[in-house]
Amino acid sequence: MSCYTATTEFIYLHEDRCIDDCPEGMYAVMDPDPRVEDEAPVCAACEFPCVTCSYDPNICDKCAQGWELYKVNRTCYETIFWPWPFAAAGVLIFILVLLVDCCWKSTNFLHSILFFYSFLEDACWGFMLYLYFTGEVEGDRSLSVVSLGSHLFLNLVFIVVHCKLVMSKASPEYKQVFKEFKCSSWTIQLLSYFLNFKMSLMLISSFAARPRYSGTFNADSWQKFNIFSVLYIILVYATFTVDFYLYVTTFKLRKLSSHVAIEATVIMSVICLILLLEILSQCSCAGIGEQDLGKRAGLFKDLKG
Repeated sequence: MSCYTATTEFIYLHEDRCIDDCPEGMYAVMDPDPRVEDEAPVCAACEFPCVTCSYDPNICDKCAQGWELYKVNRTCYETIFWPWPFAAAGVLIFILVLLVDCCWKSTNFLHSILFFYSFLEDACWGFMLYLYFTGEVEGDRSLSVVSLGSHLFLNLVFIVVHCKLVMSKASPEYKQVFKEFKCSSWTIQLLSYFLNFKMSLMLISSFAARPRYSGTFNADSWQKFNIFSVLYIILVYATFTVDFYLYVTTFKLRKLSSHVAIEATVIMSVICLILLLEILSQCSCAGIGEQDLGKRAGLFKDLKG
């Protein structure tokens, strides 16, 4: 059937009827030569979530409810409500540790907050892995794979270095924490082994002025820990940040994974800033000597708490 006439060049065929325009939700498929017998421009359905489209089922002019139009390439993406839970948790942790620091002056703020932020970092990684395996992450994410692989590798190496090298040359205060508070000390140390090596600083944080968290690192321990910090900044943070930039510039905020990646980058940036401050504080040129927080908290004098 042909809808072409000498007076009307393009009348569209739809459900065996000739119509002047395609109905909503459909678009015109233009035949190269409508004069050919039994051929005519026809109306074809737009692909969901397009409500109206032009020239192609996926080139949208209007999107379905709950979807938004991305005008650059005229595609629809699902409206995302994301309450930024990791960032909100980071703010609450900051306030909590700050309050503890105000109440107990011996608390090392940076060491304490690094312990809790390491949990948030791991939570972000876990959620991003979930999104990756459920198909929510698009494109080649090789740099993020390298970043995560480096993170896991550093943790494995940290287990060996801490057990073989750090503990054998640790300060008396650090060894005493493990001797007097075996359960809490090894719990935290196992967390640092299998989740995040940075959690180990909790044992030298003097958090809430508790002796069980009041060990100290000597110069040798700091040197080894700072090597891991530098490797983390280069291998984990830098590679992830580059991949984050490539991903967000491509997909903007049209993906849930973009929102989570923003939170992960912010948390990792704060962690790297803390690590850099710790590295600088241990440099001889900084003129900052190591403070014996263990003795200030009562180790070797009062082991109650």
